[in-house]
Amino acid sequence: MADKYTDTNLLFPLQNNSTSTSSSGSSSGATFDSNIDKPTVTVTDDPSYFVRFTTSTFSGNGTHISTDYIVYAQSDLNKLNPLLNITKADEKIQYTALPSDFDGSTGETDLFVEARHKSDLNAYSPWSTAVNFTLTIPTPTIDSIANDSGNSQTVITTSAYTGDGTHAETDWELFEYYDDVNSATPVFTSYNDTSNLTSITVAHSSLTGGSGRYKVRARHRNNFATPLVTSYSNPSSHSTDPIFTAEYIVGYFGGGDTGSASNRIDGITFSSETRVAISATLSVSRKQLAGVNSTTNGYFGGGHTSSNQNLIDGIQFSDESATNPSAALMVARRDLAGVNSTTKGYFAGGYDDADYTTEIDGITFATETVINPSAALYEARYSLAGVNSTTNGYFGGGRDGAFKD
Repeated sequence: MADKYTDTNLLFPLQNNSTSTSSSGSSSGATFDSNIDKPTVTVTDDPSYFVRFTTSTFSGNGTHISTDYIVYAQSDLNKLNPLLNITKADEKIQYTALPSDFDGSTGETDLFVEARHKSDLNAYSPWSTAVNFTLTIPTPTIDSIANDSGNSQTVITTSAYTGDGTHAETDWELFEYYDDVNSATPVFTSYNDTSNLTSITVAHSSLTGGSGRYKVRARHRNNFATPLVTSYSNPSSHSTDPIFTAEYIVGYFGGGDTGSASNRIDGITFSSETRVAISATLSVSRKQLAGVNSTTNGYFGGGHTSSNQNLIDGIQFSDESATNPSAALMVARRDLAGVNSTTKGYFAGGYDDADYTTEIDGITFATETVINPSAALYEARYSLAGVNSTTNGYFGGGRDGAFKD
């Protein structure tokens, strides 16, 4: 570790950056030689080495034996409390600073550096012109949120750390979906986390009692003596906060007839049995449609406006935004029913304006492409209902001119 020079003879001559008019002189005990050129200093910044200072080559009387470097904050232009004040003999032209060298750090990021050369004649050059530089940590983003296949935990991942110093800690916060993150109490926190720097796994059991829908933010911290801390990822608005669902907790209803066909989507929170009002709507207003769902999306198929529809559209559960896949029903119809497995949704029966139908068609969730199995209803009918397990779907009742059992 390099010795640190904190004598005021090093510090106070910083007030004078001019070359002495005599061949030698002293100020506060420090000897200057006008025949030693005033150096220049440049700053390069890279996460792999924190920060690097490079001076011009020594020029003047004697031999270059060391360089003094001083770093101070914008708030301390009189240099009374330098963040770094060091003499380097081994790195007299290029000094790679370490976070531990900044023992006086107060978390300041807008900084200045100056340097001067010393000869073997115990004489100093003038101090270099101050160079301004900034230490930064970019605000992270939430790059991915993924529930496991059993829906028992969620893995949250941030962007990689790219700031000054090295990534030392991350703060994680989870809030209820409707909370204001600037005032609400988080439902889950992991502060000063040294183990989960860019990824954390949150067990849904630790979120018991919540609504089941959450938003998350994170911030990074570096390894400075007094660390720099980033802003939290993303602003605190519903449109941009990363949102995830920890369990199946909301049901959605789409379309219908209010005197005319509707495009409304709303729903119910199962735990509290309260209404959910969202901004997403169906792409086409219609009534007498049917719904199916995967674990991530809900789809509404068919229906009627001024004519029967073959449209499939719906909602993405994670952010309650509208989705409108290119897939469409094989037969445009109304008064149909829907069932789904974990991978596919099926629409069956209905009325196609010409007659009642036995049609079964649908959508593959992963690709949002249409499917048209060879299976058909035993009887053509409309106004039927559907239920399903994870393996089978069943359609009951309906009408084919007479009510069916």
